[in-house]
Amino acid sequence: MNSIPVGPELPLTKRIHKSEQLFSSFADRIPSKQNPAYKEYCQKFDLAPNEKNEIVLLSTIGKRGPSSFIFELKNIEEYTHYDYINFRKSSGLTLRDFATVFSVSLTTLQRMEKGVGDKGRESLRRIEIYDKFPEIALFELDRRKELIHSAKHEKFEKILKDKVSYLKSRKHPVGK
Repeated sequence: MNSIPVGPELPLTKRIHKSEQLFSSFADRIPSKQNPAYKEYCQKFDLAPNEKNEIVLLSTIGKRGPSSFIFELKNIEEYTHYDYINFRKSSGLTLRDFATVFSVSLTTLQRMEKGVGDKGRESLRRIEIYDKFPEIALFELDRRKELIHSAKHEKFEKILKDKVSYLKSRKHPVGK
């Protein structure tokens, strides 16, 4: 392991570090507004010189500083067990049917519904793919259609096809 601490207040420990302010190791990377080149830095990243969000400043003009760390904004919308629950409930499928369609163990789904532990992380990632890419979910549903009641199959199939249509319409708006 070649990890090094980011700064003295952030040692390499398995702890959660919290602060109301930006840690000094990060704040030191943001140029002072009194710096004659500050406006030029902001212009380079298309920022207003009066930008106050320190995370935005850190990930743009403070991205490269005196250390080897590079900071970038990353919009991460983590898929959680709540997202899975919403997806399953909107599918109209029981836990057992959902497990059957997507080849996930019933026990794993039950644990995910309870939000218990980190078990099923791989399964959660697979379910995220089915949720975000309904074409793939349709493929899986079609492969296992004889294993669930036809009325449930038809209902879920319609939900997925509507979702596919909606997502396509967002990618290619009419008149553009």
